[in-house]
Amino acid sequence: MPRADAPCAKPKIAVLGASGSLGGEACALAAQLLDADMLIAGRNREALEKVSAALPRPAAVVTADLHSLSGEAVEAFSTCDVLLNCTGPSWKNAAAAASLALKTKGHYVDPGGYAPAMAVLEPHHGAFVREGRSCMIGAGWMPGLSELAARYLLLEAAERFGESVREVDVFFGARDRWPRSSVSDMIWHLFELPHSLGWFERGEWKKATPWNMGATVDLAPFGGKERVSWAYNAPFAHMSREYPELRIRAGLMFVGAATQATIGGIRLFLRNRRDVAEHLLQRAIARDAEKHGTIGLVVGRARTCSNRELSFAVRAEDNMRVTALTAVLAARHALNRSAAPGVAYFDRMVPPRAFFADVESAGVRVSGVATPEDESLYASMAIRLFHETAST
Repeated sequence: MPRADAPCAKPKIAVLGASGSLGGEACALAAQLLDADMLIAGRNREALEKVSAALPRPAAVVTADLHSLSGEAVEAFSTCDVLLNCTGPSWKNAAAAASLALKTKGHYVDPGGYAPAMAVLEPHHGAFVREGRSCMIGAGWMPGLSELAARYLLLEAAERFGESVREVDVFFGARDRWPRSSVSDMIWHLFELPHSLGWFERGEWKKATPWNMGATVDLAPFGGKERVSWAYNAPFAHMSREYPELRIRAGLMFVGAATQATIGGIRLFLRNRRDVAEHLLQRAIARDAEKHGTIGLVVGRARTCSNRELSFAVRAEDNMRVTALTAVLAARHALNRSAAPGVAYFDRMVPPRAFFADVESAGVRVSGVATPEDESLYASMAIRLFHETAST
C-alpha cells in the first residue's frame, strides 16, 4: 500500500521590528492574509509577547538587536521563507537588515530601505536570481505604491493606445500621526540624498531652481488642490534609464500648511539639529492631521507622445496600515512566485495591475486608470443619475 505524502509545511514569515507601529500592523495583516507560521523579532520581549498574544496563532519570539545579532538569532531567521523588515528609521537600520538577508535563504521585503539597503544587496542580484529569491526594496506606501502607479500608467498607455509615454508625474503625501522613525527618514531624505529637488528628463537629472521647485496640482478624482515639491526619488532614477525619452517627476505633497512651513524652516535653519527638526516636523504633521483629518494620496498622471492623457489614484485614511498591507502583499507575491527574482526596487518586481487589484480587495480606495474622456463620461452619468433620483 503506497504511503500517503506528508502534508506540506506552512511557510514561515519573520517580521523584524514587530513591536513597532508598522511591525504590529504587518503582523496582524500577515496573520490575516498569509497561511504561514510567524517569527517576530525586536528588542523588547514583553512588547513582542503582547503582539504574539493578539495573533490568531501565537508566533515564535526572538529578542535581538539588529545591529548585534547572535549566531543563534541568525540561525532562527535562516529557516524563514520571507524576512520582512519593519524596523526604523530606514536610514539607520536598512543596511543591517539587508546584511541579515544575505545570511538567510528566503525572500526579503523592505518597505523603506532605499539606498542603504540597495548598496548592500544589489551586488548580489545574480545570486538571488539563480536561487529564485525575490528581494524587494521600497515595498510600502510611499515609496512603493507611488512608483508602481507610474509603472501602471506606462503599461496602460502601451495597451490602450499602442504608444509610449513622454511625461509622467506622480504626486504623493500623507497627513497622519507619523511615528518618529518615519519623520527621521524624511529628515534624512531632505539633507542626505545626492539630489534634493528636481526631476529626471531624458535620463538626466534636472535640478529645480527657485522658480520651478514645485507646483499647485489638482488632485482629481479626489478633489482639492495641494502644493507639491519636485523631489528626488531613487526608483525613478532606474525608471528614467529604462525609458530614456521619458520625463518623470515625483511630487511630494505637504498636505497641510503647518507641515509645509515647518519643512521650509528645517531646510533653512536646522541642517545640523536633526533631533529638533524631527520633533518639530512630527508635531506639525500631527497638527495638520488633527485640523484636517488623516489622509494619504498617490495620484499619477501620464501624457503620451500624441498628447493622450491617463490618470490613476489611490487614497487611504490609515497610512501605516497601507504600508504594512503593501509589504505583506509583496511577501505573498514572493511566496506565490509571482514576483520577479533578483534584487530591485518594488515597482520592478510585481505586476502592477494584479497588485493594485489585491490592494483594492483589501479595502483601499483605488480609482482605476482613466482618460479625460472617461472622466467626462463618469461626470455626465453622475449628473444624469442625480436628476433621475431628484425627479422620483
